[in-house]
Amino acid sequence: VDQVGLEARAAELGGRSIKTSSKRAALHLAIRCIDLTTLEGADTPGKVASLCRKAMRPDATNPAIPHVAAVCVYPEMV
Repeated sequence: VDQVGLEARAAELGGRSIKTSSKRAALHLAIRCIDLTTLEGADTPGKVASLCRKAMRPDATNPAIPHVAAVCVYPEMV
């Protein structure tokens, strides 16, 4: 490993700024990859319904925020 080259490249990348649109796209992608899970023995239909609402609208105040990828619950709760 070229330690000097590695440090120079890290410093170069660390000094660059990321455009707002790229940050937004990356955050939306990250949200769309999330799997919300509840696997508690004490789960209730109400808790699962609440989790599903959160999955569909992670931020109720901002409809531009995408939904998550999946919701994982015990089969009895489906």
